[in-house]
Amino acid sequence: MSFTVSLLVTEPQALRAFRKACLPGADRVEIRLDHAIGGDPEEWRREIQGIGLPFVAALHGNGGLGSIAGSRAEHLRWLRAAAEWGAEWVDVDWSLAGEIVDLPEGARRIVSMHLTGERAIGRSHRDAYQTLLESSLPGDRIKFVVEARDAARGLEIMAWAKELPSHPAGRLLFCMGERVAFTRWLGLAQGDSWMYVAPGSSLDASSMVAAPGQITLDRALVCAPQKSERGPIRLRAVLGHPIDHSLSPEVQGAAYRAAGLHTYYLSIDGGPGPLGRDLLQAAVACGVEGFAITAPYKASALEIAEETTDAAQRVGAANTLAWRGDHFAAHNSDAMGVSRTLESAWPAHARARGLSPSLDGLRALLVGAGGAARAAREAYANPRRTPKLGG
Repeated sequence: MSFTVSLLVTEPQALRAFRKACLPGADRVEIRLDHAIGGDPEEWRREIQGIGLPFVAALHGNGGLGSIAGSRAEHLRWLRAAAEWGAEWVDVDWSLAGEIVDLPEGARRIVSMHLTGERAIGRSHRDAYQTLLESSLPGDRIKFVVEARDAARGLEIMAWAKELPSHPAGRLLFCMGERVAFTRWLGLAQGDSWMYVAPGSSLDASSMVAAPGQITLDRALVCAPQKSERGPIRLRAVLGHPIDHSLSPEVQGAAYRAAGLHTYYLSIDGGPGPLGRDLLQAAVACGVEGFAITAPYKASALEIAEETTDAAQRVGAANTLAWRGDHFAAHNSDAMGVSRTLESAWPAHARARGLSPSLDGLRALLVGAGGAARAAREAYANPRRTPKLGG
């Protein structure tokens, strides 16, 4: 597991904010030279070398979507210059691969293809990947990035990628887009050489977003297992819409790390409407074994499952789905969570306000009618009490 911080700045002096000491946990940086053309090469060299980390030199356009100012010859000249400055890797677009072959000792090529925007129209990702392979040489690392607008497309690409043979010199294969950030974790699980991340949140103002869907370095470090851990990677996911607000990857990532488990916890936005079985099956095809279910999918998750616990049946919703090899099993732990929270927190809260610490006969107002609200009602409907509920 390795993290490469993508840096896209408009002037070389801005790179001073990203010295090695400011990027704890980073293994290398990717220097996007999109705005270097027309600038002073010596200034860029000085600031790049001042970072103090191994670096990848790249020219792929603002936002990671290709074509920028400058001629083909200028692109080649800047990439060669970066190799002479000590680049560990030079990221060469497949269309230029035949024109920049001999690099200084110590520099290696990443031959890349970004299937985005107009480049993706009417083009099969399978055919495009084959073209990329044919453009590379032995010893080249390959990078294949597909723009995807939703989770279904991202999972389709990554399920296909999972079945590809490994590449001798390593590969980088993931999707680009705000709704498919999880594919970057899937790429690591499938053997990617590293994951591209954005600078830490405290440094974001100093760097432009290099590509849609990148998570920050600090969040990646919180969510990831310990770097020293090896062995098979297991995958879990939280499914909801929207899902960006969820802290589950951080919370669960910390728990897995504390337990010594080599597990990635993905955050997947399944889009509006009920949860579809096809989406779940696509995630399973990528290696995801279990799901935490949040709004608005809890009721539809129960309908999908072939096996259900009594708790899920009573609530009429599921917050957990597990893949059993040939079917989904549903459970609901929300009611238990609400019940235990009430029983542990209410007495202290009540005493501080001069109220009875007993829950028996306590009036409760239930706001909402979704899966979580149903679980709360189940938790409160205890035989010892005579609840009066509104909702």
